[in-house]
Amino acid sequence: MICGKKLVVLKAILVVAVAQALAVTVVAQPAQAARWRNIDGKVWSSAGKWYNSKTIRKKAGKGNIAAKFSKLPSRGAFKKGMFFGVKSAKGRYWMSGSIPAFYKEGEKRVLATGVKNGKKFFTSFKRRSHCKASVLCRHSFEGQMRY
Repeated sequence: MICGKKLVVLKAILVVAVAQALAVTVVAQPAQAARWRNIDGKVWSSAGKWYNSKTIRKKAGKGNIAAKFSKLPSRGAFKKGMFFGVKSAKGRYWMSGSIPAFYKEGEKRVLATGVKNGKKFFTSFKRRSHCKASVLCRHSFEGQMRY
């Protein structure tokens, strides 16, 4: 039989060993954080039609999803821009109250706020202006998305 003092000492040793093992496990886990990632694509449809990306993305860390573009679709020299938002991969609902419009290259917009770590989503976008055959149109976009 183990007497009272030895039992207390064994319990203390066990508690310290478990705490050390847990600390090593917690420290060994890499921190997840959102980062800027390159994105690009083409908007061939007219201004009225939304395109839903087939790329499922996953939020790293809790926080906002944002985007900024270095190149936007355009119609002629003046009508640049597109609407660009995010939808839940599971429910296919918009993840924000309004869909941001991007009119100028370099502008940063928040697409969704307070998104949980691991949330799966996809992008949805459309042209800002109709593209007519008689006008030179650029269909591609390039930029970065933070998620």
